[in-house]
Amino acid sequence: MNYIWGRIYRYLRRPHPQKGWKWIKRQYFKPDKTGQSMDKWILTDSVTGNQLKKMAWTPIVRHQQVKYNYSPFDADLKEYFNKRDRNKFDLNNVAYRQKLAKKQKCVCPMCGMSITDFEEGLETHHILPVVKGGTGTYKNLQLVHISCHIEYHRVFPAKGDVPTPSEIAKCHKGIKGKRLAGTL
Repeated sequence: MNYIWGRIYRYLRRPHPQKGWKWIKRQYFKPDKTGQSMDKWILTDSVTGNQLKKMAWTPIVRHQQVKYNYSPFDADLKEYFNKRDRNKFDLNNVAYRQKLAKKQKCVCPMCGMSITDFEEGLETHHILPVVKGGTGTYKNLQLVHISCHIEYHRVFPAKGDVPTPSEIAKCHKGIKGKRLAGTL
């Protein structure tokens, strides 16, 4: 711990050789702005206000090995691997994405495929576009594959007319068909 403090001290003294330690402390160390910790000595960027995360805040999560001779290609073990994918998704995503995935039962509403398998990146889709008066609330958001999102907005541009539910269903059916055919 003393080694890290020594390195920080030397690093912060370099751009301010004429300033004292109290000035440097006031300038660069602030209390935790997220409320995660009661620590008042968190290294903070004086321009953006971004704070350095402490390693102690990151929980240790051990890797769980795949059981004995299980294979993702075995149809009987599909639920086991889906559960593993959901757990990995929850560990690697922020709370709002986890909440959206849970709301959608971990399925892309456009193609019907899993969003937790990490085969493709995900984007947040506004059901009613912001330019048409849509909001950023959870009711108006969906988590979709990037290719599904691109295809949807190719058919229905955000600044175009708002599609009817039957048009949306037809588009989703087309996206699902393209994904199953491997062309999306």
